[in-house]
Amino acid sequence: HKYIDHLFCLLPNEEKYFKPYGLKTTFIGHPVIEGGADKGSAKAFFQKYHLNPKTKVVILLPGSRKNEVSRLMPIFKEVCEKLSQTYPNLFVVIPSVKTVAPTVCDMVKRWHIPHTVIMGEKKRYDAFAASDVAIAASGTVSLELSLAGVPHLIAYRVHPITGWMAKKMLKIRFVNLINLLQNKEVIPELLQDNCTVEKIYQQTQKLLQNPKQNVKKSLDKLKTDVLPSEKMAKVLINLTKRNKNDK
Repeated sequence: HKYIDHLFCLLPNEEKYFKPYGLKTTFIGHPVIEGGADKGSAKAFFQKYHLNPKTKVVILLPGSRKNEVSRLMPIFKEVCEKLSQTYPNLFVVIPSVKTVAPTVCDMVKRWHIPHTVIMGEKKRYDAFAASDVAIAASGTVSLELSLAGVPHLIAYRVHPITGWMAKKMLKIRFVNLINLLQNKEVIPELLQDNCTVEKIYQQTQKLLQNPKQNVKKSLDKLKTDVLPSEKMAKVLINLTKRNKNDK
């Protein structure tokens, strides 16, 4: 607080941790709100992959680290194999990033389920618009899925020792940001021992059969009266003016 003029917070519950120290702080909202995750084109996606409109599209988001992908993808594969028995028209989309795309491509090249690995923001958002459900590792992507209105669940598993340590040290009830802000499980979380093929399959089935997960409304606490970039710009302009006047 002695060296910082102003702090911008992305989450509404962050200000209270800094203001007692005299640090001027403003909650501006999360940038995902204006990131464009809700602007994808389902039509463009279906046309690109020549899919029937009745195709069940499932998105897998196994994370951006190799250890996450190697731990989660085998589980996600088995889930999709079970889903394909119920939905013969299943199509799986796996958005990826440079750090793990080669690993992901290598792991899915023997899959018999129709699938594609995609990269890039535009392709990811089009896939969101076309999808029926998503299975995701925990992270900011849950905010994007919520903004796009995609029913989804969080499935995550770390090394047992890491999981045991986290359970002992962490004081929070949830790992998903939306659940933390709402203080209730809006987005289903299947973690560690609950991150199993059967439990993920059952929860995915629930979302496919009754997709009433009000994910868009769950973002309300992240929104402000103006866009985050605009609010931040206004504060910066006023701060600059005050500094000039002080001189």
